[in-house]
Amino acid sequence: MPILRVLIFGIRSSEPGLFRLQNELIDAKNVGDVLGYLSNLLDVEFEPEDKPDIAGTEPTWFRLCQSGIRLGTIGVYVEREGKRVCAKQDLDYTILENDLIIIGSVA
Repeated sequence: MPILRVLIFGIRSSEPGLFRLQNELIDAKNVGDVLGYLSNLLDVEFEPEDKPDIAGTEPTWFRLCQSGIRLGTIGVYVEREGKRVCAKQDLDYTILENDLIIIGSVA
């Protein structure tokens, strides 16, 4: 499996110990692996959000929860060769070795 960098920002950053990873190298082959790794590491859950995205098309975001408490809504983005793409809720979205995964709060 490839090695990738994960950057997490903007989610309850005021709480000590939560969401402070930057350029963390992990083994992952898809977005589901990344979210599974982060769920275990940070003791959080990522649940698919049912609402459509801003354009009103398909569900895109995830609810971020901890111990049953909703912390916010996040988006998962993959930056590859200078282009950023929203992975939406596609847990099978393939991750390549030099990808940067960006997980951030949705305004």
